[in-house]
Amino acid sequence: MPGAVHVHPVEDAIEHDTATPAADCVCGPLVFPYRDDDDGPVLELVVHHALDCCGAEWIAQDAP
Repeated sequence: MPGAVHVHPVEDAIEHDTATPAADCVCGPLVFPYRDDDDGPVLELVVHHALDCCGAEWIAQDAP
């Protein structure tokens, strides 16, 4: 797949891997197909898990 959008917790116990389009993070993220418009390419939506058990805030970040 050509790219990914990562959703990950901020200020978590670990630094989540959002630099790569693949879901290679130690948190074992879930991956869903994602398309931001009807004619665009299919991307990966990578949803990372919080490892500090605190329900941290979440942000979305496009992978470079």
